[in-house]
Amino acid sequence: MLVKHLPKLWKIHNSSVILDNTKKQDRVRYRSVKESGFIR
Repeated sequence: MLVKHLPKLWKIHNSSVILDNTKKQDRVRYRSVKESGFIR
C-alpha cells in the first residue's frame, strides 16, 4: 500500500523542491537586477 503512494509523494516532493529552487533563483535574479538598477 505504501509503495503505491510513493511515486505520488515523490512527485509532490520533487515539484516542491523545484518550486523552492525557482523561488531562490528569482530572489537572486531580483537582487542582482536591483543592484544593477534595472528595475522596471
